[in-house]
Amino acid sequence: MKKFFQAATLIALLSVFGLTLAEEEKKEEDKPKPDYFCIDVCSPEGVVQGGDNKVRALITNLVKDSRVEGKIKVELVVIQADPTVRDSYFLEIDAMAHKDKKEALFTGVQVKNPDYVKLLVIVDPEKVVEEANEDNNRRLHKAWVKKTDVPPQPSASPSPEPAQE
Repeated sequence: MKKFFQAATLIALLSVFGLTLAEEEKKEEDKPKPDYFCIDVCSPEGVVQGGDNKVRALITNLVKDSRVEGKIKVELVVIQADPTVRDSYFLEIDAMAHKDKKEALFTGVQVKNPDYVKLLVIVDPEKVVEEANEDNNRRLHKAWVKKTDVPPQPSASPSPEPAQE
């Protein structure tokens, strides 16, 4: 009889604990899912050929009352003029609430092409965070490369000759 009461008590505790767990899971399901979105991509100092470029991406969360704790991975893919030549850079930003804005600043970005590059920012590239909209996590920006080693142009008008005495 003692084992019967122990089993009944255990079953009662498990059912209560199971209901509590189910209620917690339901609360988690009822919370709105975030929607991380890249508002803007730019290179604040311009893009030059070489490896000392900075690229800034501004990220926000579009869904009201949503938030995921922890870090969000952001990837920058630098696509050279030849689209098969790509370099990826990764960093993490803090999670954010609705309408918060976080800056993802990539430094040391390599640019090999002398004309232009495409900068592709992907928020949550591994789809770790379940979002309301998984289809708007990418933003593409075309950046023209500034010319730095341009020789001085000769002046259009000839320089005056020294006066003869």
